[in-house]
Amino acid sequence: MAWVRVRGLEFFGRHGVAECERATGHRFRADLEAEISDEALARDDLAGTVDYAELARLVLRVSEERECRTVEALVGRIGRAALDRFPEVRRLRVRVAKIHPPFEAIVESTEVEAVFRR
Repeated sequence: MAWVRVRGLEFFGRHGVAECERATGHRFRADLEAEISDEALARDDLAGTVDYAELARLVLRVSEERECRTVEALVGRIGRAALDRFPEVRRLRVRVAKIHPPFEAIVESTEVEAVFRR
């Protein structure tokens, strides 16, 4: 098995439970790990692998298409869209962090992670 990873993809999104969160928006960070066949290691083209730039663009598109109340829902939408778009992915790990979430504790981020399998 081989892995294609996109780490630290930062983007702006209007996701959150409170209406004011969706109105003002937040910074988010995504990390993705796509498991692909070892056969991609013997080739020198995009056949059988994942174009990591296209995977990153997919995250941005999914985030912009529709607001989500929860980060869990956003992670689910990203995972399902990525499996639909990239048939060569056997397993996909998606982690999305809300950077400096707006509540009384000071934290760097809150995160949701899920693994999607075929």
